[in-house]
Amino acid sequence: MLEWMLAILPYASRSELAWANRPVNLRLRGPGGNIWRLLPRDPEPFLVEPGESFDAAATVTSTTSEFPVWSTRRRDWRTRNLEIDGDEEYGARFLDSLCVK
Repeated sequence: MLEWMLAILPYASRSELAWANRPVNLRLRGPGGNIWRLLPRDPEPFLVEPGESFDAAATVTSTTSEFPVWSTRRRDWRTRNLEIDGDEEYGARFLDSLCVK
């Protein structure tokens, strides 16, 4: 399920993330976890690929079990076990715009 969610993430949130112009790292810990870089490409949707972006505006860290809960907005990300490192305002706006459906 994690692979599928990451594959559709750029398309599911395409219009909501149109404002984003800096990379974000997504670090998921647990079974199947890894770190992915989410790279903006105008006018294309984000590119999601394994590895860390060293110029990322923010790094979002969560668990693989929590990711489906907050990324689909079943629960607000602010109420989950999640950390934002780097530009917290940018990271929060990114998470507010993200919705994997």
